[in-house]
Amino acid sequence: FNGLSLTNPQNVIVLADLMNNKTSSMQQWNVQVQQEVLHNTVLSVAYVGAAGHHLLDYWNQNNQLFNAPAGARLYPNLGTVTVEGAVGNSIYNGLQAELNRRLAQGLQFTASYTFSRTIDDGGGAFGNAEPQDFMNLALERGLADQDVRNRFILSAVYELPFGKGRHYGRNISRAVDTIAGGWQLNGIWTIQSGLPFSVGTPAGSPGGRADLVGPVHINPGSTTDYINA
Repeated sequence: FNGLSLTNPQNVIVLADLMNNKTSSMQQWNVQVQQEVLHNTVLSVAYVGAAGHHLLDYWNQNNQLFNAPAGARLYPNLGTVTVEGAVGNSIYNGLQAELNRRLAQGLQFTASYTFSRTIDDGGGAFGNAEPQDFMNLALERGLADQDVRNRFILSAVYELPFGKGRHYGRNISRAVDTIAGGWQLNGIWTIQSGLPFSVGTPAGSPGGRADLVGPVHINPGSTTDYINA
C-alpha cells in the first residue's frame, strides 16, 4: 500500500468481525391435529414456530452518530467500517391449515392456507437498509423482509372420465383410447399477501426514514401517489 501508515491510517475501508461472535442457531417446534372430515378427505391444523439466534448482521460502525452534530463519527480518519456481528434474532409464528382429498372418482386436491408473521431485527448480508442507529440495534426489530402474512395454495388433479374402462367410452378400441383416453386436468393456484417495505430516502447517512404522523392511505397500482404523504 503506497503511502499507508499503519500507525495512523487515513480513509481506508475496514472489515471487522466481533471477537465474541457465536455460531448461529435455529429452534423449531410444532403441534398438529388431523381429522377425517369426509370420505377420503382429511383436515389438518397446525401451529408452527421457529426462532433464530446469533444471526449475522452487518452495519457500518463509522456512520454518522445518531442525534449528534453533523460529521460526528467514531473513527473520523477512517472510511467505512463494516462490522459482521452475530447479534441478530428472528421469530416465526404460523397457523397452517390443509384440506387433503385422496384420489377418488378421478379427483384429488390439496388446499392449504397459512397465516403467519415473521419478525427479526436485521436483514443479514442481503438486508435492504442500514440500521437507524448502530449503537441501538434493537430499534431494527420489526417485520422481516420475507414476511408473508397470508398464503393460500390449491392444487388439483382431475382425470377426465373418457377412455377405456371409464364412464364414457369404456368400450372404445385400444387405438382410439391411446389418443383420446387417459387425459387429466392439473392446476395449481397460489395467492398471497405482499412483502413489507420501509419508506425512506437515500439522503444522509445511513439514510432517512419516514415518521408516521397520521393515517396512511395507499393507492395500489399508482406509481405517482402510491402512498398519500
